[in-house]
Amino acid sequence: MKPAGKAFLLFLLLPVSGQLPSCGDFALFEDTADEVEAAISWSTSSGRSSPLSCEKDRVWLSAAKSSGNGDLSYAWALATPGSESEASLGDADAETTSFRPDMPGTYTVTLAIEDEDGKTDTVSKMISASYEPIAEATASAAYVCPGQQALLYSAESSNPLAYDDGCTSDGLIFQWTVKDPNGYDVTDDVLDHPLSSQPTFTAPDGTGTYTATLTVTRDEDAATDEDSVTVFVENCS
Repeated sequence: MKPAGKAFLLFLLLPVSGQLPSCGDFALFEDTADEVEAAISWSTSSGRSSPLSCEKDRVWLSAAKSSGNGDLSYAWALATPGSESEASLGDADAETTSFRPDMPGTYTVTLAIEDEDGKTDTVSKMISASYEPIAEATASAAYVCPGQQALLYSAESSNPLAYDDGCTSDGLIFQWTVKDPNGYDVTDDVLDHPLSSQPTFTAPDGTGTYTATLTVTRDEDAATDEDSVTVFVENCS
């Protein structure tokens, strides 16, 4: 039985004498024409196996592992989790393309290819965007002198379940902690309101790098995420 997808050609070599050839005179040739096969590989800008939603992440798609005879043509399509989503592909007919998930749920990516012989193949892959809340901590200043202040911000944090309101931070509870250069918790000494979305950091006398960690907790299901920002207290005397 011949392997699937392979064609074999049998040639009978007749000598000038016209006599029937022996078994050794048969030649077997294999048709090695390439089969066409579509393949999708993908990655995220964040490096996470499940991309962040609320347009916090970009999903990169590649058809580089697809195969066929000669140059290939590509046609990408994207099905979003719901009609509220406005996510779209950057370039629908290139070897590589991308999209940003704007709401949680499953996005279905379909790739159709065609080679120079007109052979086609299609493949689909489902990519689920995370429902988890996203913490983003920033500070108004990276360097301060002792006694100076810096604001800590959580405004870029988002709750994917609040996509109806543009993936705002609605429904999230905030908590800040600060550790000094030696790793000791100094939250109560340097923050005015650790449970605020925007507390004020007052630099202590000790110089070095202070790490402020923001923990967001979704009130609905207690899902959490963390992010950190550093403020360096320098000797300004």
